[in-house]
Amino acid sequence: MMTPHTTDTFADDKRDLLPVARLLYDVFKVPRYDGIDFLHWQYRLAPEGREISSNLMQDGACMAHYCLVPQIWGGNGKKLSFALALNTAVSEKARGKGVYTSLAEQTLTSAGNDHGIMAVVGVSNANATPGCTRRLAFRLVAPLPVRAGIAVPIRDNSVSCWSIEKGMVPREVLATLEELDYALSAKGWAREWTPERLAYRLRSPVAHYWLHYSETGLLVSTCDHFGPIPVAVLLRFFPRRDRTESNNIDIKSLIRSACLAAHSPFFLHAGFPGFDLGWVVNVPRRLLPSPLNLIYRPLNAQAPAAEDFSVAVFEFLDFDAY
Repeated sequence: MMTPHTTDTFADDKRDLLPVARLLYDVFKVPRYDGIDFLHWQYRLAPEGREISSNLMQDGACMAHYCLVPQIWGGNGKKLSFALALNTAVSEKARGKGVYTSLAEQTLTSAGNDHGIMAVVGVSNANATPGCTRRLAFRLVAPLPVRAGIAVPIRDNSVSCWSIEKGMVPREVLATLEELDYALSAKGWAREWTPERLAYRLRSPVAHYWLHYSETGLLVSTCDHFGPIPVAVLLRFFPRRDRTESNNIDIKSLIRSACLAAHSPFFLHAGFPGFDLGWVVNVPRRLLPSPLNLIYRPLNAQAPAAEDFSVAVFEFLDFDAY
């Protein structure tokens, strides 16, 4: 017999995450779910709060899982508790029974009523978006634009580069994070970053990041492969406090540093950076293996209405792609 199960009933330790990790690995075959270290970091260690989720359990096995992780968002002079929807999975045995919709509504209701979450954002692929909008009342905000470009991967003495691997963040990086501008934009909504939240994000136990820092700002990047070809992936730009105007950020030097770290002349960016990246090409959605869409659902009247919600900045680092 299957029974819904929420994480609030679990002891606050790692062991309850093992059935969830097994389900996610079985469904997605992604290495980060092979074990519980990643989920423990993602669900339990974030400064904005632990996960809000519902599980469908059967004989000790997790058959389905729907999860939200809290985030603070800001816009129009306000700061509100949002949540990011992620790690939705239903085992093959449990499909076709309305489990996904039931667990999602259970989790969304709990988030709004019991945890003070005002609204939920998510990134869904093209196949999942219709189900989210029809069955769960999410609104499609916008397809995430994907941009590609070429840069000469040369060393620039004006840019410092740090390698962040296995969650180890050097002390000098922590000091650097204090110098960045995390001000909220008045042109729409954006996740609110702080030095603490960014340091947590960089401590992913499975990711390998590079930080590229100049007197104008910081770029977080990683490397991905498309077939045998390495590509620098631009995850998030942060200006320094005194360089908030886009034309004062030395984008070219930061991107060249990212390409040098990835040993590739090619770079990729997705989302809305809040300024013009310049010399890039928009990749047609028909050429993308899995086009991504930003979706949104308000949970109470204090949240921005679905038709009024727009984003000022939203990049790879704002969700869980890397």
